[in-house]
Amino acid sequence: MTASNQQFTLLLVDDNPTNLSLLAQIVEMDLPQVRVLTARSADEGLELAAGHELDGAFLDVQMPGTGGLALCRMLKEDPRFSHVPVVLMTAHIATAELRAEGLNAGAYDFISQPISNVEMLARIKVMLRLRHSEKQLLSSNHKLRNLVASKTSALRWLGGLLLAG
Repeated sequence: MTASNQQFTLLLVDDNPTNLSLLAQIVEMDLPQVRVLTARSADEGLELAAGHELDGAFLDVQMPGTGGLALCRMLKEDPRFSHVPVVLMTAHIATAELRAEGLNAGAYDFISQPISNVEMLARIKVMLRLRHSEKQLLSSNHKLRNLVASKTSALRWLGGLLLAG
C-alpha cells in the first residue's frame, strides 16, 4: 500500500474561521485520502484528537486562551499523540526565538501565513510519507516480534525434548 491510497487524518486548529475553512478546502480538494478535522480552539482540538487517530496537525500559534505552542506541548506529552507530526502556523513573521520555542515544544515544522497552497500541500505530503513509513515500520516490527516469539517457543519445546531424551 502506498501513501497515496492510504487514509490519513489531519487536525487543523485555527481560531480564524476563514483561515480554517480555506486550509480545509485546500487539503480536501487536492488530497482526497486525507480526512480533515477542524477546530477553532485548543480545547476543541484536544477533544477532537481524543476521538481519532491523528496522522498530523497544523496548529495556529496565536489563539485566544491556549495557543498553538501550549497545544503542541499537550499533544506531545500525551503518549497517544507524541508521534504525531505538528506544524505550527503564525500570521506574523516568526522570529528565530519563536521558531526555536516551537521546535522545542515538539513541533515538526513552522510555517508563516499567508501559506502558499503549493507549499502547504508539499509539507502535508512529506508528513504523510513519514507517517506511512512509520506505520510500515511499526507493522514490520510487530510481525518480527511475533515471529521471534514463535521461534523461541519452538526452540524451547525442542530443547525440552532433547533434555527429556
